[in-house]
Amino acid sequence: MKLKPANDTAHLRTELGNPASADLDTKSALEIVEIINREDKKVAKAVKRVLPQIAKAVSAVEKAFRRWAADLCGHRNQRTAGGAGCERVSADV
Repeated sequence: MKLKPANDTAHLRTELGNPASADLDTKSALEIVEIINREDKKVAKAVKRVLPQIAKAVSAVEKAFRRWAADLCGHRNQRTAGGAGCERVSADV
């Protein structure tokens, strides 16, 4: 398998030309910000479609962080009189 260089973005859909923003240099400031606004709305719609997957990823990160923090506090409590701030850490998520 031939690897592509890290800077090779030609195959990415996000790097294709966007007809909506063609000839920006001929547009007024208002036309430009209207184009940006329309394009930004597309992002929100795309994110909305995958919110369940995003929430699942956030939950997984939170769970891993809580386990790590609980392990860290347990290690501190074994070595010292206690870990500052550890009383609020729980591995149960």
